[in-house]
Amino acid sequence: QIVHVHLTFAEAALGTEKELDLEFSGICPHCHGMRSEPGSETTMCPRCNGTGEESLVTGFFKMRSTCKGCAGKGFLFTTSCTVCYGAGQSQQQKKVVVPFPAGVADGQTIAVPVTGAGKFFVQISVDGNDSLIRRGYDVHSDAEITFAQAVRGTTIRIEGVTGLVDLKIPPATQSHDTLRLAGRGIKRLNGIGCGDHFVHVKIRIPKTLTATQRELIDKLAEEEGEELRAAEEPSIFRQLWNKLVESYDPKK
Repeated sequence: QIVHVHLTFAEAALGTEKELDLEFSGICPHCHGMRSEPGSETTMCPRCNGTGEESLVTGFFKMRSTCKGCAGKGFLFTTSCTVCYGAGQSQQQKKVVVPFPAGVADGQTIAVPVTGAGKFFVQISVDGNDSLIRRGYDVHSDAEITFAQAVRGTTIRIEGVTGLVDLKIPPATQSHDTLRLAGRGIKRLNGIGCGDHFVHVKIRIPKTLTATQRELIDKLAEEEGEELRAAEEPSIFRQLWNKLVESYDPKK
């Protein structure tokens, strides 16, 4: 039987347990599969003489099969079981705690053996995450920083798989650079290590500037202008500014 289970992104990444209510057809607990009401009278099956099997002769061949008179029980009963009505099986419910290991992914199926019910197959569906995108055992996310943070470097806090983590922004970080947090991704199902967390940096351009900010930007532009005349290649500030202009989207 197949059971569908819904997990959040965190539950799939970190592992969890779920109590499931399972329904299945199993041996009747009232008559223990004998089909007759406990305590009622039984008689030996005259068709198979109590063996539960009957012989079928076809030419030179002799075959044995389950007796159709007693369904292989070897006896007949006068009163059917009041729970399963002589079927020997009944619909049952059972609560089972199913462990989901860290690293399970959307669409995966786990086999769960259940005593008295055989094997169930649990099909997993996993929610997405607003900040983290999973690709295999790696996760990807975006991080916005200011122009000043990109130039000078800083440390910011971002959402990770296990909670908030510190991300060091090195000086002269470019827009759309990718920073890697090794081993901060999803735990591998084989138990050997974790994936990585890749952070895609975006530099946020202010839509409006104060008078002080405008004055500082103008001074920076003037200094860059002098450096440009003296050097064959643009300065690091000009490179950053060009990157910002190229990546700027006025619709955002």
